[in-house]
Amino acid sequence: MAEYRTQLRGLLSRFDRTVLGYLLLFKLCFFFLAVLSIELLPVFRMEVFDRLMSWPREGEPTWESHFATWDGAHYLSISKDGYIPGSESCAFYPLWPFLIRTCSFLFFEQHFWAGIVLANLLSLGGLLLFHRLVVDLEGIEIANWSVILLLAFPGAIFLSLIYTEPLFFLLSILFFLLLFRQRFWLAAVIAFFLPLTKAIGVFAIVPLAWQLWLRRPPRKTYLCLAGPCLGYLCYFLTMRIWTGNAFEGFEAQSVASVTVCDARGGGRLVFAAKDSRRRNSFQPRRPFGRSLISSGLPKPSCPSRPCIAPPAP
Repeated sequence: MAEYRTQLRGLLSRFDRTVLGYLLLFKLCFFFLAVLSIELLPVFRMEVFDRLMSWPREGEPTWESHFATWDGAHYLSISKDGYIPGSESCAFYPLWPFLIRTCSFLFFEQHFWAGIVLANLLSLGGLLLFHRLVVDLEGIEIANWSVILLLAFPGAIFLSLIYTEPLFFLLSILFFLLLFRQRFWLAAVIAFFLPLTKAIGVFAIVPLAWQLWLRRPPRKTYLCLAGPCLGYLCYFLTMRIWTGNAFEGFEAQSVASVTVCDARGGGRLVFAAKDSRRRNSFQPRRPFGRSLISSGLPKPSCPSRPCIAPPAP
């Protein structure tokens, strides 16, 4: 037991235990403020909950619904039910929801708690690795400020919620950390998982190819370039197995278009279906309706610039 404690202490010192303490404090403050906001400002737009993918899939909103909106609801739906042909959730990539599904048994099949805990553990790991990466490149002072500025960025909120960003952030930082240390084979393994998390992960092949060209390793090392390509192929295979169509994800992504009217016309955000035939094939938690999905807002008027409207059914 003492030996394991010594190894753990050495591992934590490598990532700077002080930074870990501050990150844990940040996470606690974040969720304290989030829960306080829910209690003091109990505003929940039921019209949006009725129209969009929501969690839980059935019944009225619960306390969990505040932390599982938008993409989070889709990932939890995939985690629980898998990919359903014709569903809008097919637009999302599989590694994150399948990871939640795999770990849900640790939380007595509570997919929400599995997702929220995993998201925060993964983001903690990603932030620690990010700090280590910047220390290696620029020194401790710049590394500290880099973490502070990263957490101050508004988009950092997604590192604490059930979005794919915590996993993708961890994999991306780990990929570059291994790449700069010339651990090309391990970097290729990480690059394999990146396209299974987000579509842009396939572009990991670019920095990988650049580092291989700069370092000129043995020729067989260039086989590492197959890592992100095989990962993307695995994505298509996953969609083929679950939905019977390897391109189901692309078709789901093409269904909804986003139109922002001119600011003089109200600046409202409107979601409109591109393909009316496929639009009606969706089976969401509650019907979207046949024309416009406007996040609970009235149909916008754009006097100076016409809006893009869906074709008549």
